[in-house]
Amino acid sequence: MGVSNLITTIDMGRVAAYVIKNPDKYIAQEIELAGDVLTPKQLAEAFSKAQGTSVVHKETPAWIFLLLFQKELYALIQWYRRKGYQADVQHLRQEFPGLLTTFDEFLQETNWANKELT
Repeated sequence: MGVSNLITTIDMGRVAAYVIKNPDKYIAQEIELAGDVLTPKQLAEAFSKAQGTSVVHKETPAWIFLLLFQKELYALIQWYRRKGYQADVQHLRQEFPGLLTTFDEFLQETNWANKELT
């Protein structure tokens, strides 16, 4: 079981604007972006906390997609589980202070605690 590199579209825009304003520093640079990195269990715990109810992570075996003739999806899932993205969130937070949202902040900002919406 791997980790999920999480980024909001708002954060992508904030970082893109910052990079555009500082072209000399970032020209020809590749930035692997994430605001948070969590395991599936940590994601479930965050949802549980935000919603005030138990959320449990259950992993679907990747081979099930082979049975459904979804070879590309199987390969993608295996890539995420074995390698995945490798964003260094600690470094990114130093590089782009105040521009990246944690998953807990995202859940608060998007009102996941509102039982009428979730």
